[in-house]
Amino acid sequence: MNIEIKKLSVDIDEDIIIKNISFSVAEHESCIIVGSHGYYNGILLNVLGGFYDPVGGTVFVAGKDIYSKTAGEVIDLRRKISFVFQEGAFLSNLTVLENLLLPVKFYTKKFIKTKVIKEIKEYCDYFDVPAVLEKRPAFISYTSKKILALIRALITHPEMIIINKPLFNLDIRNQIKVTNLLKDIKKEGKTLIIASNSYDVIKAIADQVVHIEKGSIQKIMYAKNKDFLKEIKKLDILSDLLGVEDEV
Repeated sequence: MNIEIKKLSVDIDEDIIIKNISFSVAEHESCIIVGSHGYYNGILLNVLGGFYDPVGGTVFVAGKDIYSKTAGEVIDLRRKISFVFQEGAFLSNLTVLENLLLPVKFYTKKFIKTKVIKEIKEYCDYFDVPAVLEKRPAFISYTSKKILALIRALITHPEMIIINKPLFNLDIRNQIKVTNLLKDIKKEGKTLIIASNSYDVIKAIADQVVHIEKGSIQKIMYAKNKDFLKEIKKLDILSDLLGVEDEV
């Protein structure tokens, strides 16, 4: 599944924070969005995921403008795209397990509960997530919420995954596990769009890096370029070591 952004502008309280940007991500490729203002890049991801209307421009997913789709077309799109929010975005009145199962029930045509729960537990074992599935989100740690949000995205088996800051505020062990998992997801042929200032994530999976500052694209860099990593290292906003990801 490919995505194409054309002359996109986004505002917050009538203040234009993303200005007339254009770039595309080919099917099966990974795009990392970097920049000093992570909040604005997070808003951009929300627009790409269909959660926040732009004030100008278009977002084409698989050749169709996501902001001109019918309700039925939006549901069909949701079956193919998973979004991982930085803070988890769990419903407080449901247990963790109920939160994880909700999108699978809604968007998967064949829902086999025992099979999905088995997959969830396998991911929890991989990340050493404690026994929290029957708890309410308010009673689990930030780390667990962040990991579980990623698990929730994966168990729907989407064609595209959009992730905001996958490593931020995780311990080094979990950062390594997330990075390795992203490499596996890329090998599966999924399209990935990730906002992250982590050099390690870029080195591991990026096909292209889009550098955005003050709402405008400064540069687009491609991994196929032999000087790609040298160009990346020149960006002083990036983290050189696993375990550090800028909050801004």
